[in-house]
Amino acid sequence: ILKNFECANINYTYFDLASFIYENNIDEKGKIEFLKSYFGSSFNSLKLKRVDIFARFLEGYYYYLYQYLYNITQRDIYKEKIEKIEEKIG
Repeated sequence: ILKNFECANINYTYFDLASFIYENNIDEKGKIEFLKSYFGSSFNSLKLKRVDIFARFLEGYYYYLYQYLYNITQRDIYKEKIEKIEEKIG
C-alpha cells in the first residue's frame, strides 16, 4: 500500500500560506510581499484576510499544542513559545 502523506493534511492554500508565514516569523511587510509574489496580479484584500484568519487559527492551535508539550516534557522551549504567543495576543 502506497500512501501520499502530502494530501493527509488540510492541504488548503490559505492554511498552507498562513502556516509558512507563521512558522517563519514573517513580519507584516514581509507577509504582504510574500503574498504578492505568490498570487501575482490576483492578490487582493480578500486573499490577505483569508490568510490572516488562518494565521489566527494557527496561533490558537500552537498555543494549546505548546501547553500540552510543556506539560508532558517541562522543556523551557515550549514555555517560551507559550509566553511569546501570550504577549502577541495580549
